[in-house]
Amino acid sequence: MFQRILFFILVVLAMSGVAYAKASVKDGFYDEIDEKGRIVRTVEYQLDIPHGRFRVYYPDGRLKATGRYLNGQLDGELNEYREDGKPSMTASYREDRLHGVKKTYYPDGTLMQEETFIEGSRDGLVREYGPDGRVLWERMFRHAQEDGVSKEYYPSAGVYRDYEFKNGVQLGRIREYDEDGKVTGAYQGDNGIRSGLGKEYYSTGELKREGFFEKDKLNGLVKTYYKNGNLRMKGNYIHGVMQDPSWREYYETGELHWLVPVISDKKEGRGKEYYETGEMKSEGSFVSDARHGVFKIFDKAGQFVAEDKYVLGRLTQHAEFYPSGKKKVDQYFFEDSARN
Repeated sequence: MFQRILFFILVVLAMSGVAYAKASVKDGFYDEIDEKGRIVRTVEYQLDIPHGRFRVYYPDGRLKATGRYLNGQLDGELNEYREDGKPSMTASYREDRLHGVKKTYYPDGTLMQEETFIEGSRDGLVREYGPDGRVLWERMFRHAQEDGVSKEYYPSAGVYRDYEFKNGVQLGRIREYDEDGKVTGAYQGDNGIRSGLGKEYYSTGELKREGFFEKDKLNGLVKTYYKNGNLRMKGNYIHGVMQDPSWREYYETGELHWLVPVISDKKEGRGKEYYETGEMKSEGSFVSDARHGVFKIFDKAGQFVAEDKYVLGRLTQHAEFYPSGKKKVDQYFFEDSARN
């Protein structure tokens, strides 16, 4: 008798457990509520696993995100929104990993960037846009590493710069173009930054300037050329700024024209100007890239023939002299008459 009663009790308890288990399994749409009673998320379940559509809400009830689950994992398109309803991001998922195109947007809802993913890794084209919709740059990726030609663009949509990567390493070539597509610069590079020898060109193809770069800034001796190939000027740079006590500029025919100290990209100190035949033509001082003080002028025979007086680039007086040294002409200027 006791055994029959015990068996009956066990059967009842077992049936109650089954009923309780069935009642606790989620199946259908369920709301997740915060401590203030607000719905923060609605998720579709199947056999107690997120499976189907879901929605996420801002505290005021406005829609924040929509997407889908497949057996508890993100699968399909995920959409995220700003509080004003404009999209902030869309992306495709498979098995809880990014797979397909991901797009991010500016606050006004215009497209800012699009990326391609395969099984969670960047793989394919990545492109960034300006607020006006034009392409700013594009890069190629393979297995989450840059691999291929990367490009930056002008506002007019033409390519401004391109450089090539292989397995995440920049191959050492950077090229820059004008808006007509002609090469204006070719540089050694390091991770997309100019580093090493760089050469710049006229639109007609002739070498215009060459020098070495360090961390995208000129560093060392830099030479500039005329289209005919003759040296136009040369000077020394330190971290992108010209610092040269003997900066030189030449005539197109190749002869020395100016010899002036340059400090922080500006002519500073005593400068000398020469005729194409080599004789000194004038000498005087520069302050902040402007003529300042007395400039003496000589003829090719070395005779002192005139002098100009400047105040920070403004000509204030001009005088001419006879061979005896007696003044022949004396002029004063009271309006701006700048000369560099």
